[in-house]
Amino acid sequence: MVRPILLIALLAGSCTTDISLRQDAACDGELQSAEFEVVDGPFDFDGDGFFDANNPDCVAFYGEAQVDCDDRDEAINPGLDEEECNGVDDDCDPATADSVDADGDGSDACVDCDDDDPANAPDLPEACDGADNDCDGELDDEEEDVDGDGFAPCEDDCDDTDDAVFPDADELCDGLDTDCDSLVPDDEVDDDGDGTLACADCDDADAENFPGNVEVCDGQDNDCDGSAGADEADADFDGAIECADCDDADGDNHPSNVEACDGQDNDCDGNADADVAGEVDADGDGSLSCDDCDDGDADNTPGNPELCNGADDDCDGAANAPGGEGDADGDGRLACDDCNDGSAAVFPGNTESCNGLDDDCDGAPGADEGDGDGDGSIACLDCDDADAAVFPGNVEACNGLDNDCSGAPAANEVDGDGDGALSCADCNDGDGNNFPGNTELCDGQDNDCDGTPDAPGGEGDGDGDGSLACADCDDADGANEPGNPEACDGQDNDCDPATFAVGGEGDGDFDGALACADCDDADGLNFPGNPELCDGADNDCNGAADADLAGEVDGDGDGSRSCLDCADNDAANAPGNPEACDGADNDCDGLANAAGGELDGDSDGFLACEDCNDIIATVNPAANELCDGLDTDCDSVTPAIELDADSDGWRGCAGDCEDQNPAANPGATEICDNGIDEDCNGVPDDGCAVTADQDGVYTLASPYLYTCLFGTLTVSITSLSVADDNPIISFTSGGRVGSMSGTWTSATDFTASNFLDGGGLCDETYTVTGSFTGPNTFTADFTAAFAGAFCLDCVTQGPVTFVGTRP
Repeated sequence: MVRPILLIALLAGSCTTDISLRQDAACDGELQSAEFEVVDGPFDFDGDGFFDANNPDCVAFYGEAQVDCDDRDEAINPGLDEEECNGVDDDCDPATADSVDADGDGSDACVDCDDDDPANAPDLPEACDGADNDCDGELDDEEEDVDGDGFAPCEDDCDDTDDAVFPDADELCDGLDTDCDSLVPDDEVDDDGDGTLACADCDDADAENFPGNVEVCDGQDNDCDGSAGADEADADFDGAIECADCDDADGDNHPSNVEACDGQDNDCDGNADADVAGEVDADGDGSLSCDDCDDGDADNTPGNPELCNGADDDCDGAANAPGGEGDADGDGRLACDDCNDGSAAVFPGNTESCNGLDDDCDGAPGADEGDGDGDGSIACLDCDDADAAVFPGNVEACNGLDNDCSGAPAANEVDGDGDGALSCADCNDGDGNNFPGNTELCDGQDNDCDGTPDAPGGEGDGDGDGSLACADCDDADGANEPGNPEACDGQDNDCDPATFAVGGEGDGDFDGALACADCDDADGLNFPGNPELCDGADNDCNGAADADLAGEVDGDGDGSRSCLDCADNDAANAPGNPEACDGADNDCDGLANAAGGELDGDSDGFLACEDCNDIIATVNPAANELCDGLDTDCDSVTPAIELDADSDGWRGCAGDCEDQNPAANPGATEICDNGIDEDCNGVPDDGCAVTADQDGVYTLASPYLYTCLFGTLTVSITSLSVADDNPIISFTSGGRVGSMSGTWTSATDFTASNFLDGGGLCDETYTVTGSFTGPNTFTADFTAAFAGAFCLDCVTQGPVTFVGTRP
């Protein structure tokens, strides 16, 4: 516990104190007086048990293993393990590396995010490979395949949120550029705004017609199944199609018809409703409610005999049984049941009085009050006591009798027309066809004397055509009456449903034009008044197909009619033709617009669509290739030798021997002991001394690029200067790890191959392991060849002289 206190004191003192202490002590393993009871304490200033390596006596006495390279820091001494990436020699052994660079990319593991892959290191450019090449901790947005369709935005995926959209995908009928060719097909629009694209819509000019729509009753193919509904015909020719007609087998029943009292729904409003009850026979008496005065009582119906019950049994508008059904005298008995309804003193059950009346209505007055006819008048006063309708004071009735006993019937009780009805009851006693009870005829007269000419249908002439409504099939239209000639207007002009105008009055093609007026009733595109289309047909029924002056012909036989063809004398130009690079409007869109344009902007004799650069006249398909980095001859290939792949300002064709290494070019300075020909004079490390053999792993400075799907890669290395007779060749390709190994065929030659499977850019990185003659470099001739069914740029790479470098 004494030693730390002493060290604190020493630290707190001046530098002279420390020096004086060391001057008075010796680093010899002996306790000196100036060492304050700690042997050689001043020489272990940090108290870590290791002594000052700067003191020769300590080194001599304790040896290298016990001396401290930094005696002021107890965290540094030979007994500790080296801590990586802290910039400190923790174990006092300079040979122990503070960091490593396993992949030889120039960035050690302290800063390299992936020290197993030389393609990933800080400050490297980010590539489109799905890896963090620049070690910034994240991938560029363009490298992420968000929708999982195998293409990232940097691989030309035009919508990385939709896995159905990627380069070369099948174009779908969805309004999107599915194949990423920057074009949406013309038929992937929705002109009528019904939510269905034209490529899926049977009628993109009508928003009411599209697949999945509900078929409505309008005569059109609303759901695009190829036809209007089966119920959209008019079988009974009443002007209403079946789906709108409540009874398409009966021409008397259709919407807008007048409701009649016949038990049917004549106006198709869903009910037989000539009356509120609905034209029913609720009481089962054979009369509909609209004719029955009391449809709740089967005893009351037209034609029933009138009974003495206070009800209108025969529905003639009154309860009028013989004698009447009132109670005039208020005696509680109906007149028809009261033997004298004029006297409240006479009624059945009353006490008989001597008054000549049948007071008790037992059928006779008293024995001296006989009334043989029961008319209320005793026989001695009655002019005809055999007839109850004849008695003094009676009201004269229209019956041909002397009802009031005045001596003769009334003057109007004759039958002038011999129809059996007296003039007093006959509405027309000069016409034997008109009398009460007669059947009403359709003749404009009151045949049944009910006060109105009312044959079924009515006996007026609403349209003034001379036909009564009861005989006229349409009394609202003067053009329709029996005997009228049939016209082409879709109406029953002669009131005979079986006859039609010549040609028929149906509309077979549902185009709104009747067959008798339609020039082609089998085609809904041809009818009078239709605009003429360019289809070779007479759409407007004017007798000619005349959308243009030429007559809708195909003069050049290219399948396009003159009215659509921009050049009907040239079969190479027609709508729908692919645009060719010939300076003509081949697809008739009004422009000569092949991809790239059909002008010659640089006047080099080649149109823009065939010229890869229409701005520079020296660049065209007939030009010779120059060392300028351009595709001068327009063969879509810029020779690799014209590129400046490493961006060092030197092209391969201009002398850059290592165009993937920016440090190597004709203007660079040679660096020793790295196996690289920086100045491109053909000799790596020229002027550098060769030292002893070194072992290690060497990586080619320049990898080779292929665009491949699958096939076999063959690598040959010849003239390799190595001391080992069995090196190992390994490589990685396009993210798939493979290996190749074999036995040397000679001291300097090696060949191996491996099968690659997959797609994309194959970026081969080759390493050679073995003992080599140079300290840090080797040279050899390298050849790489790819053989497969699907490969672009698969030419043999090499032979080239390459330099391997060991980190």
